[in-house]
Amino acid sequence: MGGSQGEVTVTTFCPHHEQPGALCPQCVTLISVALGTLEHATVREIADLADDYALRILDDLPNVETEAELRDGLAGALLSFLAEAILTAHNHRTSESSHSLRG
Repeated sequence: MGGSQGEVTVTTFCPHHEQPGALCPQCVTLISVALGTLEHATVREIADLADDYALRILDDLPNVETEAELRDGLAGALLSFLAEAILTAHNHRTSESSHSLRG
């Protein structure tokens, strides 16, 4: 996303850009590679986590009084989501490794 102040330009890379919230195979692959996991279940769990964050943001919107509060809240939510998503992927990788060592 980019653009001048007050203008948002969205660059899309997948076929579902008109249906937010859906996961196409291209997005699953991208998320899997970015987080270092090949498990579709992990990507699904992270997508569910994103849905949860989105619902929390919607719940908090009526309490936002200024644009600065909105920006700070969205930035904080994004960073918290990213941290939680990385931990989720890491925990799944650790779990996958320990299962493969038991043979």
